[in-house]
Amino acid sequence: MNWSAQKVYSHVFESMNEARGSSCEGGKFELLENDYVLSLAGEPNLLKFGGNAQAITSMGFLHHTSFLYDWDDTNMSHLTVPEKRPDYRGDRGHGRFLVKMKEVWGKGCDELFYDALEERVGGAFDVEEKMGYDDVMQAVFEGTGGQKGWEDWCGGKPGSWGRLGARTRWVEDERRK
Repeated sequence: MNWSAQKVYSHVFESMNEARGSSCEGGKFELLENDYVLSLAGEPNLLKFGGNAQAITSMGFLHHTSFLYDWDDTNMSHLTVPEKRPDYRGDRGHGRFLVKMKEVWGKGCDELFYDALEERVGGAFDVEEKMGYDDVMQAVFEGTGGQKGWEDWCGGKPGSWGRLGARTRWVEDERRK
């Protein structure tokens, strides 16, 4: 995780901060206790905005990261503070422990993130696309039962998933032609 934080994500979020300039309160990115956190001006505590998992075998490794772009505050209010939690969290509830990317980098930060990530990964590795985005989305649709199934799986909010939501509608529309 140190590797992905140092070689990929620190550069991605630095690029996002630079792109937003003075219009952004962009946070300082850190890896702490297996969480991706931000240090924000005026906020005394570190705030989690991403988590990850990884599997390492003799044949290779898989690293998966989830960043918290947005969520429904009502749903979060039902979550309790878990018994096992990182030390830096303390007893803070989810509302005081997590931060939404869109609150830090503002509207359109999902596109900004995708662009910065593509640039960083493309510049650091020899990337060969095996399956195009449209093919991936079509496979997702087939696996979830079309547009309605995808929206149900995502929480029933069409269009609330940034580029992904717009692209899924486009793929579904293309399949209807």
